[in-house]
Amino acid sequence: MRPLLFLLLTGCVSKGRYEIALVQRDATRIALSARSAEAIHASLDAESDKAALEAEIASRQAQLDALALEIATTRAARDALLGEKALWGTAPAAPPPELAQALASAADDAAVALRKSSREQEVAAAFAAVIERGATLSLQDDAVVVSIPSGLLFQEGWVTLSPRGLELVAEVVASLGGLSGRTLQIVGHAAPTPVHSRELPSAWERALLPAVALAREIASANPAMPLTASSRAAGEPPPAGQDADRVELWIEDDPSAAARFAPRE
Repeated sequence: MRPLLFLLLTGCVSKGRYEIALVQRDATRIALSARSAEAIHASLDAESDKAALEAEIASRQAQLDALALEIATTRAARDALLGEKALWGTAPAAPPPELAQALASAADDAAVALRKSSREQEVAAAFAAVIERGATLSLQDDAVVVSIPSGLLFQEGWVTLSPRGLELVAEVVASLGGLSGRTLQIVGHAAPTPVHSRELPSAWERALLPAVALAREIASANPAMPLTASSRAAGEPPPAGQDADRVELWIEDDPSAAARFAPRE
């Protein structure tokens, strides 16, 4: 016999208290079911994001392999020409200047694309956990840009990092720790909409807040990393798939690192 029903029948509780207890029990069951459903949906979303990221990495790797093959083919053709020269003692007929220039330009473009794709692959692997939380990754000129919506760092109207934001910042710091020989520029963005807040009276300050918060944590964890922070509140729309309120991490190769590790003559 159920405990509540037993207490009712034996007169230990009144009918009114019995009915209240039943309502509370049913409400608890409904709340637990809702939480369970939310947890299941969150798990499915995370698996979907992980699969999409793995597919993107595989696609980039295929592009990287294709570029590497193109460079290897170009080098093989060059070596064949040099071998012909060594065999016959004379150089083969030189190609027309226009063709030679086009071939050299194509080889340079392939080498640059290979380097960019390799850098993007490396950053994507280091920031996999951050991307799973909602960040996006793109190539901008010579930089790999990680874009994080400000809503993942702060609650609306707050000027301190949310608990979720603190976890995300820790992931960013750990991701940067896996990269070496890089410079970092942190750029905060905000839509130029009116703001009615004493702490953040302008869109410029609303854009700067997440940039400063990230810069503070990164500089504390890795003081040697070259780092700058700035903000923008421009009127142009954000890139496709990105929030107007966001913070971007522009990651580039550090030229001074290459000079420090170059072989000495």
